[in-house]
Amino acid sequence: MIDATIKLTSQPDKLKEILQTLKAILLSIRYEQGCISCHCYVDVEAENNIFFREEWKTREDLDVHLRSTHFGILIGAMKLLKNEPEIRFNTITSTDGAEAVKAARALPSPLCNGPGSGSAVNKNDFRKV
Repeated sequence: MIDATIKLTSQPDKLKEILQTLKAILLSIRYEQGCISCHCYVDVEAENNIFFREEWKTREDLDVHLRSTHFGILIGAMKLLKNEPEIRFNTITSTDGAEAVKAARALPSPLCNGPGSGSAVNKNDFRKV
């Protein structure tokens, strides 16, 4: 699986236009061959930071997407940015879920006072667009 993440930092006066463009292509990208997921998020602490995240079954699927019209539209939106976007492609070889969190929190940790004492991630830290 390939995890593709693009961090865009918009100028305040371009934010609405960029978000509208990204929202317009989300559904089409989701129907592309090999797309597992495609989402866009706005950072609640820095609202000009936009995270565009995709997951692809194979590198070949991602490569086809990178040559697609939809990605061309995304490139066009990136031209509205003041700075270059941060683009990262990560190859995922294995994944764990809630069972890994439960197992890790059951172990003693020198950084906290035991299970349940760590700070939780707040689901409101990110707003889905």
